[in-house]
Amino acid sequence: MECEHCEKVFMVSTSIIYHHSAEKCPCKNGEEHDWQPIKGIPTEYFAGRERCTYCDEERDTYTREERQKAIGDYVLMLEKKYPKQTEIKKNHNQI
Repeated sequence: MECEHCEKVFMVSTSIIYHHSAEKCPCKNGEEHDWQPIKGIPTEYFAGRERCTYCDEERDTYTREERQKAIGDYVLMLEKKYPKQTEIKKNHNQI
């Protein structure tokens, strides 16, 4: 590779370094998970979802009905916020 400033030629090489580290995972050794809420957008989709900070296992604390209500509320909010787009989509689905 030639330097555009000094016009000297240099060799370039690329290296990939693998780094592994061990961390404690008490939940896989009989202790409790450390559940934390998952944050994301739309918030209605992530409501009631939790992830363990140790093992990354996820769980949903909502029932099926609670999840459907949260998603339904989100859809209603979108229809109010963007009425023309949802009207076009409804008309398109009827064709």
